[in-house]
Amino acid sequence: MLRLSDDTSADLDRNAFDLVRPLIVGSAWRSVAPQIALYAATMSHAPEFWKLEHLPDVQLLESLQAVLLTKRRALAELIAHLGEVEERRLHLLAAHGSMFDYCVSRLSMSEDEACRRIDLARLARKFPALFGLLATGELSLSVALLLKPVLTADNQLELFDAARGKSMRQTRELLAARFPSPDAPKSSRRPSPPSSSTTRAVTIPQPERRAVFERDGLACTWVDADGTRCASRAWLELDHRQPRARGGSSEAENLRILCRAHNQLAAELEYGRAHMDRARAHGRHRPMRTS
Repeated sequence: MLRLSDDTSADLDRNAFDLVRPLIVGSAWRSVAPQIALYAATMSHAPEFWKLEHLPDVQLLESLQAVLLTKRRALAELIAHLGEVEERRLHLLAAHGSMFDYCVSRLSMSEDEACRRIDLARLARKFPALFGLLATGELSLSVALLLKPVLTADNQLELFDAARGKSMRQTRELLAARFPSPDAPKSSRRPSPPSSSTTRAVTIPQPERRAVFERDGLACTWVDADGTRCASRAWLELDHRQPRARGGSSEAENLRILCRAHNQLAAELEYGRAHMDRARAHGRHRPMRTS
C-alpha cells in the first residue's frame, strides 16, 4: 500500500482537492470528493497506474467509483468543448471541412467516437440540462442519444426525469410506451420528391471553371493560419474571392474552390454570421458568394 509522509500527504490532499473542486456541485458530490481526491493523489504517484495489486479491497472499490465520476464529468466537459468549438467555427478556421474531420484528424478520435460525441454536443447545446445529467451519470451517452428523436422544449425535463438511471433496454421500453410507432400507411402512392430551394444561380463560363479546377485541383483550397490546407474533396463549390455583390468578377483570378462548409464560413466572414443565418433561414441554403 502507498505510504506518504505527513507533509507529502497534506500537499497531495490539497492538490487533489484542487483537481476535483469543480466537480463538487452538491451534497452528492461532497460525499464522494474524498474518494476522488484519494484516487487523484494515489495515481499522481503511480506511473504504472494500471497496477492496482497494492490497493486494499475497500480502496480499490472507492477508486473505481472515483474513476467513473471523473470519466462522466470529463464526458460532459468534452461535449461542452466540442459544441463551443463548432459554434465558433474553429474547426473550419483550422482547415477542417467538418467537425467529424476535425475530431478524427486533429483530435485522433475514432470515427464512431467522433460521430456520437458530436451528435451529443449538438443535442446538449439545444437542451443544456443534459450537461448536468451526463456529469453525474444519471444519463449515459447512449441513453441521451436514444432520447434525441423525441426531445422537444416542452417534454425535455419530463423525459430526462423518466429516463434518469435507466439502461438502454429500459429506455427503449419507455419510448415505445410513450411514443408508439404509427401503423404503416396502406397507400402505395409514391411521395413526390421535395422541391428544390430557391437559390441565386450564377453562371460561370466553362473556360473559367476548367481553369480554376486545373489550377486548384479537386480539393478545397482553404488554408488555416499555420498553412494547413483543408483536405475535403466533397461538396466542392466555386467561390468568388471578392464577392459579386461587391463588384467581384467571375474570371479565374477571382475564383477559388472551397468545400461547402468553408464557402459558408467565407460568406459569414464577409457579410456577418447573423446576415447569413437569416439568409439560410429564408431558404437560401447556399451563401451569396457561392457559384
